[in-house]
Amino acid sequence: MDGTINPINREFLREFLREEIFNKNNEIIKLYRDDVLQGAIIEDYDINLIWPKPESRFHWIEIIKNNPNYDKCIMAYENKLKGKRDKIWLKKYHDLYYSLKNEGYSNKYFPITGIDMGNGTIYRLDGTHRCSCLHDLGYKNIRVLIFKLEDIMNLFENINNKFEEFILSEYPDYQEFRGKIEPKTKERYGNLINITRKYHRKGIMSDIGCNAGYFCSLLSDEDNCQKVYGIDISELDIEAAKILTKKNSNNPDKIEFCLGHAHHYPEVIKRCDVVFFLRSIYHLGIGAKKVLEMMNVGTRVIIECNRGQRKKIPNPEVIVPTIGKRLALVDNLVPFLENNNFEINDILFNVDDVVIATKIK
Repeated sequence: MDGTINPINREFLREFLREEIFNKNNEIIKLYRDDVLQGAIIEDYDINLIWPKPESRFHWIEIIKNNPNYDKCIMAYENKLKGKRDKIWLKKYHDLYYSLKNEGYSNKYFPITGIDMGNGTIYRLDGTHRCSCLHDLGYKNIRVLIFKLEDIMNLFENINNKFEEFILSEYPDYQEFRGKIEPKTKERYGNLINITRKYHRKGIMSDIGCNAGYFCSLLSDEDNCQKVYGIDISELDIEAAKILTKKNSNNPDKIEFCLGHAHHYPEVIKRCDVVFFLRSIYHLGIGAKKVLEMMNVGTRVIIECNRGQRKKIPNPEVIVPTIGKRLALVDNLVPFLENNNFEINDILFNVDDVVIATKIK
């Protein structure tokens, strides 16, 4: 999605999961044949997306091409066979090549299979021999069967655990979990919930700039909370939030995470009764005004400031109620909200100033 940060490196992820997936290759195919696992058949798939031209196979393909007669092929290259690449292996490879050459790549062959790791990165489950033959025979597009990584993880706990290990080791630890279920910032978040409770007693809520989702977990545990949306532009944070929410929240089914800028989710913003910005509104730029405009009359905002931004602002004592870093300071935030049709309900202090306001028109 445009404008997002901290993308998952899908190629690194594929290599990180390779061993775990490889050990389940045959089981995955069997689950598909048994109608337990669903996959998508694509008839005209770019062969290079599932396996780029295989340099390591050129030698064997040349051997097979130059020796249409299998017995002569064995006589010429027997001394090159070793390990799993024995006479039986070469015979199967030889038969496959000439079957494809003479009969074509028909539906009699089970489709070459892969797992979509996201953003077009594919882990190839099987089809190494077929792909190398098809490359040589000039095929550009082939019939494939593609599974979703999420569906695989739902069926194999070890693959899911390995995925979680990858995400939690890669995401920027803004909330300072440092390998623990509860972050270092637990006290700050918990106290904020307590001092503002009368302003979020019930309804649908969102946390804009949710990071790894811990505050969403706290909100979901509130008695009258119906639903919580966590919105963030960091892909790694959103994936970490999904994982940590399962560990932190007693009500993970109440939480939904959205990747991208908040103003790209007007349908979510309009559903919310309460919207939290925890040291985040000043990061939104023009998006801050857009999000406020999307809210229904009666929607309440609870905004935690960040006094630490004062040193980054030229002439911080001058009040300029405009978008940008100045919204990190309560003196600028209050008139900004009032200029955008909000009434100030309260100003509290947690670790930083907290402004509570309601949209009035």
